[in-house]
Amino acid sequence: MILDLDEHVPFLLYRVASKLMTEANAEYKALGVNTMCSRILMVLLRDTTAKVGDLCEATSTDQSTVSHTLIKLSRMGLISKRRQLQDNRTVRVTLTPKGTEIARRCTDIAVRYEELVRRGLSHEQIETLKTTLRQLFENLAEFEMSTATAD
Repeated sequence: MILDLDEHVPFLLYRVASKLMTEANAEYKALGVNTMCSRILMVLLRDTTAKVGDLCEATSTDQSTVSHTLIKLSRMGLISKRRQLQDNRTVRVTLTPKGTEIARRCTDIAVRYEELVRRGLSHEQIETLKTTLRQLFENLAEFEMSTATAD
């Protein structure tokens, strides 16, 4: 079987995501961060504080990658990490003032790229797209759960 890649949904999604990451990453790099760092910073800007697991879930990224990224962000002085008194295994992450500034600048970049990808689409198309993307994500989450329980 040969796939028609111009009609294959996962391939089309990959192309869009890859193009967005490549273009935005150049701008994030000017701030001293990368796309993964920017995602974490923007989640913390939204949520104020988060556990490592929350960041993994919000960014759909494995714990090892998030942990390594947090080490980098901490060394850059963009976040602070604090262990919970009642559970020493749980780490809470917050933005520093410098991190808040970089997170805001990352958000500005993200907003510009959202405006770019929305260009030429109606409000109804945007709402349908968001609903469809959420459903695709849910389908993958259900598949992941079903394969995890099969093991």
